[in-house]
Amino acid sequence: MHLGSNALRLGQNTPLAILNFDDRLVQLRVTDGSLEFRLRHLDGQRFEIATPQGAVTISRGGTYRIDVDGDGSYASITTRRGQAELSSGGSSLDVDSGRTLALRGGDSPTYDLTEALGESGFEAWCNQRDRHEEGSASVRYVGREMTGYEGLDDHGTWSEGSEYGPIWRPRVAVGWAPYRDGHWAWVNP
Repeated sequence: MHLGSNALRLGQNTPLAILNFDDRLVQLRVTDGSLEFRLRHLDGQRFEIATPQGAVTISRGGTYRIDVDGDGSYASITTRRGQAELSSGGSSLDVDSGRTLALRGGDSPTYDLTEALGESGFEAWCNQRDRHEEGSASVRYVGREMTGYEGLDDHGTWSEGSEYGPIWRPRVAVGWAPYRDGHWAWVNP
């Protein structure tokens, strides 16, 4: 899922609830599974993730991973780049770059701040997607804030038109014509 230039990726069987989403605040809730996210820019926006063990607030752009055990006994926040703050049980702890904060327990969790956890298979997949987006030719023509820019390279090519400048053309089968198949239908708001 992309929110402008910020990418959020969910691990298998990870439920995500969007609690609030506007220009000032993004609030999400993860109750089980893994969430990896790369925030390019916060631009004055607050980014918060609620877990059963506490709330994570992101204070600057970076790359983060949250893992939550569905029975409510364990959660961790790993900060690859950036800085996060975890609030839980009336206290707060900073999680700086290259660190993992693990929480165990329910209402009164214990904390363990260590070097960052090793890269999981899920996180390796996320990093592969990030590298693919970093190498996108489309960012020369459209900004990263443009919804869908990350898919343009996979589905078409860019060329320079003498009259119009940069032109993106979709890859289609010979004989394809738009709107040939399907139908138009009015759907009331």
